[in-house]
Amino acid sequence: MEVGVKFSSSVSGTINSIRFYKGPTNTGTHTADLWSSTGTRLATATFTNETATGWQQVDFSTPVAINANTTYVASYLAPTGGYAVNRNYFTSPRVNGSLTAPAGANGVYRYTKSSAFPSASYQATNYWVDVVFTPATPTDSLWDASTVPDTASAADTASLEVGVKFSSSVGGTISGIRFYKGPANTGTHTASLWSLAGARLATATFTNETAQGWQQVNFSAAVTIRAKQTYVASYFAPNGGYATSLNYFSNPYANAPLSAPIDGGPQGGNGVFRYADSSIFPVASLRSTNYWVDVVFTPAPTTSSLWTTSTVPETASQADRSSVEVGVKFSSSVGGTINGVRFYKGPANTGTHTADLWSSTGTRLATATFTNETATGWQQVDFSTPVTITANTTYVASYLAPNGGYATNRSYFTSPRVSGSLTAPAGANGVYRYTTTSAFPTASYQSTNYWVDVVFKADLCPPNSEICVENSKPGSPPSEWDISGAGSTNIQGYATQMSVNKGETVRFKVDTDSPAYRLDIYRIGYYDGDGARKITTIRPSAPLPQVQPACITDISVGLVDCANWSESASWAVPADAVSGVYIAKLVREDATAGSNQIIFVVRDDSGGSDVLVQTSDATWQAYNKYGGYSLYAGELPAGRAYKVSYNRPFTTRGSGCCNGSVQSWFFASEYPLIRWLEANGYDVSYTTEIDTATRGAEILEHKTFISSGHDEYWSNEMRSAVENARDAGVNLIFLSGNEIFWKTRWENSIDTTPYRTLVCYKETANNAKIDPSAEWTGTWQDPRFSPPSDGGRPQNAVTGTFFRVIGDHPLEVPYSFGQLRLWRNTSVANLSPGQTATFPQGYLGYEWDEAPDSNAPPGLVRYSQSTFFIPGDATSKYMISSSYGASYGSGTATHSLTLYRAGSGALVFGSGTVQWAWGLDANHDLPGTPPDIRVQQATVNLLADMKAQPATLQPGLVPATASGDTTPPTSVFTSPPSGSITAATVGTPTLIQGTASDPGGVVGAVEISLDNGATWLTAQGMENWQYTWTPDSIGTFTLRVRAVDDSGNLQTATPDAITVNVSP
Repeated sequence: MEVGVKFSSSVSGTINSIRFYKGPTNTGTHTADLWSSTGTRLATATFTNETATGWQQVDFSTPVAINANTTYVASYLAPTGGYAVNRNYFTSPRVNGSLTAPAGANGVYRYTKSSAFPSASYQATNYWVDVVFTPATPTDSLWDASTVPDTASAADTASLEVGVKFSSSVGGTISGIRFYKGPANTGTHTASLWSLAGARLATATFTNETAQGWQQVNFSAAVTIRAKQTYVASYFAPNGGYATSLNYFSNPYANAPLSAPIDGGPQGGNGVFRYADSSIFPVASLRSTNYWVDVVFTPAPTTSSLWTTSTVPETASQADRSSVEVGVKFSSSVGGTINGVRFYKGPANTGTHTADLWSSTGTRLATATFTNETATGWQQVDFSTPVTITANTTYVASYLAPNGGYATNRSYFTSPRVSGSLTAPAGANGVYRYTTTSAFPTASYQSTNYWVDVVFKADLCPPNSEICVENSKPGSPPSEWDISGAGSTNIQGYATQMSVNKGETVRFKVDTDSPAYRLDIYRIGYYDGDGARKITTIRPSAPLPQVQPACITDISVGLVDCANWSESASWAVPADAVSGVYIAKLVREDATAGSNQIIFVVRDDSGGSDVLVQTSDATWQAYNKYGGYSLYAGELPAGRAYKVSYNRPFTTRGSGCCNGSVQSWFFASEYPLIRWLEANGYDVSYTTEIDTATRGAEILEHKTFISSGHDEYWSNEMRSAVENARDAGVNLIFLSGNEIFWKTRWENSIDTTPYRTLVCYKETANNAKIDPSAEWTGTWQDPRFSPPSDGGRPQNAVTGTFFRVIGDHPLEVPYSFGQLRLWRNTSVANLSPGQTATFPQGYLGYEWDEAPDSNAPPGLVRYSQSTFFIPGDATSKYMISSSYGASYGSGTATHSLTLYRAGSGALVFGSGTVQWAWGLDANHDLPGTPPDIRVQQATVNLLADMKAQPATLQPGLVPATASGDTTPPTSVFTSPPSGSITAATVGTPTLIQGTASDPGGVVGAVEISLDNGATWLTAQGMENWQYTWTPDSIGTFTLRVRAVDDSGNLQTATPDAITVNVSP
């Protein structure tokens, strides 16, 4: 028979074990179970090493979290009956601390030969089943129960979702949602927890509400949240009447460790709402209103052990009084540190106890002496320095009991003890050694447990994930490392190299009248949301103050070159430094305030990371107006410089010279990409555009190359290096717009350092070849003077997209594109016919591209379609094709996300927008919208197809796998039918139709050729396609068709053909 007890706890916590009282006739193998009140089995375990009579206990392999004020059932199977009883016990409830066994139909049973949920009761009988319960760490909320809103019920009676954005300074779990209810807030309320990008992480329906005041509902399972990451808690109010306090979030609110950000800050608006007929992610905000939604948060424990503090031994003190070292063998499935040792102390275990940690071969790794012990119970001592242990490696923890009296359970290790990642193996475990001083214990006896334990802190990251390990280190808040705009003009500087390899020295030149300043070195990353980590502080090596001479200016070309400045400081980059974008923050330490930043990159030339991210530093310099000149401004007849030097401080972030200055700086669209990549633990390293030009072969060491942000200025060396990498099998991702637009070349600086002067005469704007060099330095697309020059190579031949629009617009994905694999595991994949997924305003911007057929790579797949009329006014401008990039007006433009597979097998993706990364992370310059879970998941999917996987995927995202589809689709003509000969007339539209199919995926596009395969055009539709052709000349034409699937597999067999005779 299965017998059990109903119980609840007034506080949340964990059930670690089941106990029952055993009488002499209760024989056989007993199995313990923990159930929900509706009969869902939550855990099970088999009792071992039982005594003949008395209380028996078995531990679950993993403690089970339970919610407060929720009924559960603990039971065990008595295969031969003989269970203990007290009739009429539960005529009144049994209360012990936070635990309660309710009165009435309690004491439950079920006649069965195998474990089953017990639901019957008889005469309120107690069958003496019990639990071992550990209360959770006290929970936290934003507001306590005594806090009340200004308005308990708003007059608004419309149904809507209201919520709050929040974060925690430490990781932990959200077990429930709270909200303040006013008298008019009626109906059934549903709570939701969301990621900032809109992924629903949990939901629950409130029950047993009171008429007014704070209400709470617990999720069926607590949700783990990351430290310093923003989430949204909300509830659905079907009849309005929600509580409000206006202007509440005009300042940030904090109740440590929880906080709610300021309205309109980097995380967007706060309190949030959305009118709807059912629960939905709230995105709008109004007047910084607090809608009084809250969370129930429990900080995560930082350490774990083999046994909980509620676990007790069979024998607290053995009669043996000899001095002995007793211990336990253990291992962990993950790496981490042993912070200390624990042991269970009985009343006879006296004297000074010394803890030791050993390798499996007897090397002592750490030792410590216990102090402040209690008379009995669990004792703990921490090592002065935590000891790093390796995953799946055996160690021994022990202590010296100078007077014996140690705790025991005989035959305990006949089976292994598993607790989370920790395991104490079965067999010759429980170890001891008789000795008067600490010594390595090696003997064992009857698999005895001597109740020695460890305090273990697991690594947050896989040991081979350099980026995850780096980002698990404490970060530095932006208030420490960031600056406003371009910083102070009273201290400015630059690095003499845009990048250095780890182990090399980066040198700085600084201009300031300060008699004292420092350089704080930071690495940019995620770092629990802080965005950077301080590495070190260096001091100037030059005498101070160091006012630098005026930079050398060549007025004929607008070149300002500060190479004549003297060196001010240097930093020897450690050989073990992690590749990244680094900031040297210049901080004045005299009476005059002032700070600035110098940006540079640390490479890892031998690391071979999965992903290589290139900074858009050439574009940073193009817009840099330091000294009065940029490629957009200057006192020249053209109104712009022709040459700009890297030997200058950057002022791009604060420049007002022209549209695009701030938008083109690192913190606009490159920084959020880096934050997201590193938050998810991608194997990534960094390089610059100078490196692409001079060391392009390094790209071949990586699986995927990423261009991001406003990557507008490319030299011939850069393009050749990236094309060569693609043709060698390296995947390319262009998370950029207006990319590879202006063609540049390089010259030496005035001190003869190569590749420090960027040259672009913008010859397209002059409609003439004005650069003295034979190289073309107009737009890449402009063919008018090539040959003999080397232009006329549109960028979409590499990227798949072609610049068209200046302005911000939403991204749209109609139903017909939603089934393509980029959108797997997103709501886009669930669109119904006729529906369109719309992404926030600005995801297309601030400059974006089209994907024309002309010069497109073979087999270009389009994953979206967003068409807008561009008015040509201050809000948005349309590039006029006939100007080759020199003139703008109005027109209709269609954006598409694109992908193609090169002949080498490399995939090439083009976002065709500068601000794709705004959908990944909300922290960037310029106002924007929250990140979007669909953009995040699509990027996870894309990187997975390029064989890059995250080590620590953010909540709400789903792991993705690479496509295994290598079979191309097929396509045929149906009207006219394949192989037919048909007639057409010049100037008369002719409808061509056909079908396509793909056995291993989804048809991504169909291309038709009107010239026997010389050029290809995109047909409308996919599985069923059509193309309307209006011939403009007479003759015989061979039309061919081919299809490509959503993995980029292009039909390579002889394409289907028809013949068309065109007459006048």
